[in-house]
Amino acid sequence: MAAAEFDVRVGAYGRLLHALRIIYRASPEGGELRNETGGSTDQAAWFPLEGISTLERTGLVDAGLRLLAAAPPLTPPITRYARPAGRTPHL
Repeated sequence: MAAAEFDVRVGAYGRLLHALRIIYRASPEGGELRNETGGSTDQAAWFPLEGISTLERTGLVDAGLRLLAAAPPLTPPITRYARPAGRTPHL
């Protein structure tokens, strides 16, 4: 997790809306983007970082970009663990 923020504002019908936003730092590992029909995302697409400033976006995108600029590079994830010879895992 890179950051979390919360906000309380007046929503529909004068009710308080409590929002929790969590920003994760991740790298794509494969697969294909797809639009969510009837979901929360109407169009999925990759954009070059230098072109994001020209897009209509939420403040959360700008917060993520600030975090990215200040963060060290990602290291590759550890996908396998070596087990010393002759030892069995404890179950």
